[in-house]
Amino acid sequence: MIRKLVTTLLLTAFLAAPSAGLAVASQENWQYFKEVPADSTGFALIKLDSEVMQNCQESFGDIRVTDLQGREIPSQLIQPGQEQLVHSVSLINAVNYEDHTAVMIDMGANPRPHNQLQLNIAMDKPEDYLREVEILASNDAATWGQLGTGKIFVYQKEQFNQINYPTNSMRYLQVNIKKNPGESSLRVASAQLKFLSSNIYQGEPLAVPIISNRSDKTNTIIVIDLGVPNYMITGLQIQTADRNFNRTVTVSSGDQSVTTEKTRQLTYDRIFAYDWESYMLNKDRIAVDQFCRRYLTISILNEDSPPLQIQAIQVYGTAPTFIAELATPSILWYGNPKATAPVYDLRQFANLITKSDLTVYEVGTQQINPDYKAPVVPWTEKNKWLLDVVIVMVAGAFAIVILRKFKQLD
Repeated sequence: MIRKLVTTLLLTAFLAAPSAGLAVASQENWQYFKEVPADSTGFALIKLDSEVMQNCQESFGDIRVTDLQGREIPSQLIQPGQEQLVHSVSLINAVNYEDHTAVMIDMGANPRPHNQLQLNIAMDKPEDYLREVEILASNDAATWGQLGTGKIFVYQKEQFNQINYPTNSMRYLQVNIKKNPGESSLRVASAQLKFLSSNIYQGEPLAVPIISNRSDKTNTIIVIDLGVPNYMITGLQIQTADRNFNRTVTVSSGDQSVTTEKTRQLTYDRIFAYDWESYMLNKDRIAVDQFCRRYLTISILNEDSPPLQIQAIQVYGTAPTFIAELATPSILWYGNPKATAPVYDLRQFANLITKSDLTVYEVGTQQINPDYKAPVVPWTEKNKWLLDVVIVMVAGAFAIVILRKFKQLD
């Protein structure tokens, strides 16, 4: 309580005093601010909230961070996605058994951490497949332990052969690709092991309503209201009890609940569900990983098939996050429509900083900047109608002059 009172008094004094040093270019241009309650200096993460998301620019170009003296602190928006390292590996041998194919992978004498396997299957026969896969790990190629399981499949010549598993650094992997009676063995042409760093935008289920769900002859259009713009949407799950379908899905976002010329397409993917004897596979999740406006529009292409009976759509997302080398405490400024995005040195090396080790600070209560001055709108901008009137009057005057000239000629 005492610390908060001191912070408030210092901030009040700062706002009342002239800014000095490397201050934000006149804090009077920023309408809102929030305290970032950092209790130690150094790099940390700042998680925005719905108030900031509602009142900041779409590009986040007006976000600024300062200390209590008004000195600007470089900050950088964390972009979505995972950084990945690809490791070179060798395929030692492949053996075909009655119920599976076993392939051994060697990472070499100095194995590095890995958590994803990517198989490239030689398509000797142009046919679809769906196989269960077991991954074993060992340091000596003699004693094995299970590392993970998954499924690989191909659909319309596109391979889906990635399997994720817990991060591991053992030298050898054995990949067992199972097969049912009558199925041919798959031949692994090559393999990659990858290490995916943690993505801070994991995505949490958002309680957001469907405000519109309509179908016409070929499409189902579903509109979801996120409540505020600027959410980082990581993905969505389309839940239906329908079976044996394959549909194209387009996800768009805009500031209005209806599609306009400003509506932006985010992603394009497919959902499907297959269920018959000895074959069961479904995909109901769409990856988005983009900052969105307030409304999401999901378009499902039905063509001549009946519309899917949508039970629910679960949207996953989180608030945007910035990284900055904070002071104790710091101030977050936002709400300046005229601001342009700053360019700091931090942009060049922010991706090298391990985010999972950093403290995440949530911002405090929104406060209105008492020194805020709204942008001055020029008199001509306020009275655009007057320009039209002047143009009409000038055009009329020219017309009168021309008519008089014609009369004089007559």
